[in-house]
Amino acid sequence: MRARLGGLALLAGVLLALGAVLNAFQVVAEAKHAGGISQYLGGERWQTHPRFVVWVFSFPLAGALVLMGAALRRTRLPVALAIGLPFAFYGLTVAVGLALTFPGVVPGFFGAGGVINAVCILATLYLCAASIRRERPWPGLLRGVGYLSLAAAAWFTCGVFSTPGAVVLVQLGPDPAVVTDLAHKLMLLWVLGWTSTALGFALERRA
Repeated sequence: MRARLGGLALLAGVLLALGAVLNAFQVVAEAKHAGGISQYLGGERWQTHPRFVVWVFSFPLAGALVLMGAALRRTRLPVALAIGLPFAFYGLTVAVGLALTFPGVVPGFFGAGGVINAVCILATLYLCAASIRRERPWPGLLRGVGYLSLAAAAWFTCGVFSTPGAVVLVQLGPDPAVVTDLAHKLMLLWVLGWTSTALGFALERRA
């Protein structure tokens, strides 16, 4: 029963993720028809367009289902924890996206968050390097490259959306050329990061 439930959760997560990715093309088409992403998201779209809200949170839900399925099939965690923990984090994602608002720029938030992120990123890179095995180095190396790429993407993102970057955007207005350039660079780093990380774990399982 436990394995069957886990398998169903994995299948549902994969199908939901595919649906979310495919539906993204529809969202892009609608945004173009509306005259741009700003116009498309205008008018309190979060509250007035339920289908859009469902799509936004469908991919994190797919991830929660996959994690739940894997926990049920491959661990001895109690069923309540295997199901509850992924969905608790998913609930936090929804709460942050829909309910959490900030009254303007909060410098202390970015400062504390940046320090925590930097420490955790460096700790992750160190632990990843320490886990590299001499006789089979590729899994650890690939994961290290993946984490490093994701760290670089976080660094570039922080430079734009941290306090100084946010102030500049508010004062000067968003420069389409700068935003487009950053978007392409981030996509490249994300692709490299997640691909390398996934390959590293895949090779580790074959060891």
